[in-house]
Amino acid sequence: MIDEKTLQEWTELYNIGWGSYKIAKKYGISIPTVQKYLRKVGIFNGIRTRDARIKNFDGIAKEKNCIVIKGDISDNEKRCDLRFSLGNLDGMKIVPRFDKRFKKVLLIPNKNGRKLSHCDGYNVAGIGTYIPNHLRNQQVKIRHKKISVYFPLAEFNISEVDTILDLDGRKLAERLVKMGWKMPRTRLTFADQGDLLIINPEGKKILMEITKSHGLKNRNETTYLVLGKILKTKVYANKVNASTVIILNSTLKRKLFSYFNGCVKYLNVNLMWTDFKENWIDEVISNIEK
Repeated sequence: MIDEKTLQEWTELYNIGWGSYKIAKKYGISIPTVQKYLRKVGIFNGIRTRDARIKNFDGIAKEKNCIVIKGDISDNEKRCDLRFSLGNLDGMKIVPRFDKRFKKVLLIPNKNGRKLSHCDGYNVAGIGTYIPNHLRNQQVKIRHKKISVYFPLAEFNISEVDTILDLDGRKLAERLVKMGWKMPRTRLTFADQGDLLIINPEGKKILMEITKSHGLKNRNETTYLVLGKILKTKVYANKVNASTVIILNSTLKRKLFSYFNGCVKYLNVNLMWTDFKENWIDEVISNIEK
C-alpha cells in the first residue's frame, strides 16, 4: 500500500517530466505499481499526456523578471530537444513551462528536472516528455520550431553579465554596469552579430563588436574580413535600433587598404583601436566617454 505522501511525490515527479520507469527505479518498486497509482489520481493512461503549457505566461514571466533569448525546438522523432545560447549552464536542471502556442518557454530551476548539457556553444535539454504525443506528431507545429526562452536569472543565481557569451564583452560590461549602464531584456545569441548589446545611462542602445584578430597575411583579405564583421554588426544594430561601436586590434591599422576608412565613414560606425593589453578596457571606456 502506497501512502499519500509517497503518491504526492510521484505525482510531482511525473508532472515535471519523470516517467514511470524512472520513478519505479528511484523508489525500488515495480513499474506496473507506479502506473496503477498514477492512474488512480488521473494523470497516467499509458501514453504521454502531460502538457507543460501554463496560463498567464506573460504575467508569470514578468513577475520573475526574466531575460529573453532566442532558441529552438528540434524534434527528430527519437528525441525532442530545446536549444539556446546563454553561456555554459552545463549540469543545471530545469523544468520547462510553455505558453499556449509553444512560442515561448519559461525555464524553472528544479533539482529533479532535466539536466542541461553544453554542446557546440548551445545549452541543450531533452523536453519530449513535456509535450503531449498528439502535439509532437503535428510536426509542422513542433519540429525545428523557433522559440523565445525566458530565463529568470535570480532563480538560477546568475548575474546579468555572466550571460554575455563573449569573454572580452563580459569584462567590458562588468565595468560599464558599475558606471550605470544596463543590460537589455532581450540578449544576443550565437546567431546574432556583435559581442555586446548594452544600454547607456541616457537609454541609448549600443552594439559593440570586439575583434582581437591580427588579420590575415594578405592585405586585401584582411580588409574584406574586417569590413565584413563591421557590416554584419551594422545590419543587426539597425534591426535593434542601436548605434555601433567597433573595437579593433591596433595591429590591423597597417594591414588595411586606404579605402577602409571611406567604407567606415559611409557605414557610420564608431571605430576604436586598442592593443588589448592589461589596460585596454580603461582605454575603451575613456574613448566612449568622449
